[in-house]
Amino acid sequence: MEKPIDTLMNMGIDKDTAQTLLLINNNDVSMAINMFLESQAYEPPKKVEPPKDTCVFCKTHKNDCISDVVKFPGCSHDACVDCLKSTCDALVAKQKSPFGLQCPHCNQTPTWSFIEKYCTPKTRKAIDRLFLSTIPKTTPSTTLSETTIPFQLADFDLAFTNKDTLRRIHEDLPYLYFTERHYAAVGDAVQRAIQQRMIQTYNMKEHFVDVPMNDVATHKETQYVNIFTSPNYEKKKQLLLLIQGSGQIRPGMWARKLCLNDTLHTGSQLPYIEQAYKRDWGVIILNPNMNRRRRQVDKTRFDFYNPSKGMSLKKEDTIDILGHENGREHVKTVWQGFVESAKAEKIAIVCHSAGGWATAELCRNPSILKRLTTVVFQDSLTNATKRDPLHFVTFLRQHCAAFNKSSQPLGTLLRQPTNTGCIIYSAGTRDHDACPGMSVSKTFEWIESRFLYK
Repeated sequence: MEKPIDTLMNMGIDKDTAQTLLLINNNDVSMAINMFLESQAYEPPKKVEPPKDTCVFCKTHKNDCISDVVKFPGCSHDACVDCLKSTCDALVAKQKSPFGLQCPHCNQTPTWSFIEKYCTPKTRKAIDRLFLSTIPKTTPSTTLSETTIPFQLADFDLAFTNKDTLRRIHEDLPYLYFTERHYAAVGDAVQRAIQQRMIQTYNMKEHFVDVPMNDVATHKETQYVNIFTSPNYEKKKQLLLLIQGSGQIRPGMWARKLCLNDTLHTGSQLPYIEQAYKRDWGVIILNPNMNRRRRQVDKTRFDFYNPSKGMSLKKEDTIDILGHENGREHVKTVWQGFVESAKAEKIAIVCHSAGGWATAELCRNPSILKRLTTVVFQDSLTNATKRDPLHFVTFLRQHCAAFNKSSQPLGTLLRQPTNTGCIIYSAGTRDHDACPGMSVSKTFEWIESRFLYK
């Protein structure tokens, strides 16, 4: 019998698209085909070019404009200077990045030199105070590897308060978004600050699972896969594994945007570590998103005045990391290398978003379920597919729970277990990224009940 993915690929659909279509449609081939055909039939309306010599902001012809009309960089659409200045003034007054001064017709982002030329002196002073003062005064060498984190939070004039919110050191201001590259660098610094706290406050050990022992001393000059374990985790009777979702998030984080813009209580995994320690459980924090190494370093990654994103991770520009080629392989590798040898009698996994799919793949192995007590899915997988083995379906229905985004109060029952799915509770938030952080208490209540039951 032909596999569903083969059916789609025989239609000329590439493998990645076919996998996504099947995932969205729960492996229903006919629905996947219909979705693909509908997407091919859709043609977005074509934009009509604006009239020449007419401001794309106020729609006034240059002959009627009080100020000069200039060409927007990149797209060459016309804009009057007064509109540019007033728009830039309004953005900065709301503490929004001046790079939000985009062409309203085609969303072309301006260059930094263009912004400098057409913002008022008052706005330029505000830009200096709000944004430019958070740019490090020195730029590290671009020969450093892609995962080396050369900046500390203080380099950006940022620090976490005693309430674990990210604030400016010398101004009473929160973190403010400037450009994507600036955001990525700040995110890396936040990531390392969290991991330093995991090591220094919680005495966790950092393991470099893809580095040969004789290279550990020089690991900071390489791109590595690091995970974290609690002290004596291998001797604990109960063990907790934390698996985050996809993207740029690394060990210690559930959601980068919440760590930067809200608090570490909602965006980091620190509350889970703390609660596990109170119960004398061992903890292992995985790193399912470090899957490939770049063949060459992005030498423009510290160009914080560049509004575009950095180099994309194209397949041809990267090398797969053996045993960690994707989240599923990473979870298997860590289980084999760290969990199998541990003495824990009861093991729980908390996984968010895409981490649930990697966990589900692990659970399809019947030998794993002999030791795994429960899985808590945070706004993630809740149902087995038609092709899943019976032991996995039974485990999902009887021993697992999900906390999904919902407007209902935390812990409200949203669905009883079904023939192919687990019980679902409300995470007490409508924000997908905030589900793990908002449901900490109920998640541990569930795990404790399973540890007693199974």
